[in-house]
Amino acid sequence: MLIEYDPYSYAIDADPYPVYRRLRDEAPVYHNKRLDFWALSRFADVERASMDSATYSSARGTVLELMDNEISGDLIIFMDPPAQTRLRNLVSKAFTPRRVAALEPEVRRITIGHLAPLIERGGGDVVEEFTALLPMDVISALLGIPAGDRDSGRGGSNAMLHRESGCPEPPASALHAQVRMWEYISALVAERRGAPRDDLISALCEAELRDESGSGQRLDDNAIATFTLLLAAAGNETVTKLLASTVYWLWRCPEQRRILIDEPALVANAIEESALRPALALSGTRPDARCFAARRDDARRCARRAADRIDRTRRARLRRSRCL
Repeated sequence: MLIEYDPYSYAIDADPYPVYRRLRDEAPVYHNKRLDFWALSRFADVERASMDSATYSSARGTVLELMDNEISGDLIIFMDPPAQTRLRNLVSKAFTPRRVAALEPEVRRITIGHLAPLIERGGGDVVEEFTALLPMDVISALLGIPAGDRDSGRGGSNAMLHRESGCPEPPASALHAQVRMWEYISALVAERRGAPRDDLISALCEAELRDESGSGQRLDDNAIATFTLLLAAAGNETVTKLLASTVYWLWRCPEQRRILIDEPALVANAIEESALRPALALSGTRPDARCFAARRDDARRCARRAADRIDRTRRARLRRSRCL
């Protein structure tokens, strides 16, 4: 393969799908000698690798700039089972469906607050004024970050993930942002440890997992701060792009938008379809291969498949209702 795949190239990132196609067709197991990494690009290969932690470990990091270092600490994405399983089970004690569902009224309030000015003006920049704002606001509400701190938290989260074109190492600004965010989150965890509230950080402080002997295990402050920082950064990045992708595809496919307006119960299906479209974060070293399956020139075909799936769901729901 003559072309180089550089995941840090702004030029490739602007339209990576032709490169992904060439990777699948010409070099499904691709080696970049300059950056010294291997890349799998076909769905079956990525799926098998993602399930095989003994061979393809996350314990040495999931981003290229960390691959040569021993990783320590409690970052759940930098772990393999069984350590990851234990931490995930502990976190799940606090991160419950009930807690997320209880946040729905607040999510609606925040959403309306961002959309109302766009509606009043008859339009605007949907990314800058909506999709880039909503995720961090919702995560902040879930964690218990005060409303007055959310803009700075969003800025810090974005700054931590910034990379210069062609350079895998984080710039000084990203490192400084990470330190500031760590100090802020650590102080918040310490505050909640002493004075719990009805938020996720407090629930993480109180979460306990008992083993077969009856011994309890709790998360320490460092583990809680690490998970909180990961949730703030990763959730902000991915959901921003998911929302932007959803808006884009509904704009491109007005007939699908009309279906959702007429049948709001199908929104969950639409979000799932949007997650398969090519707009999610591209910088990780264990990405979801489904994102590789779509090209920009496949858009119409993808939209038709989405319509077919929604139509099948509608027909199935109608058949069930008639049986009832």
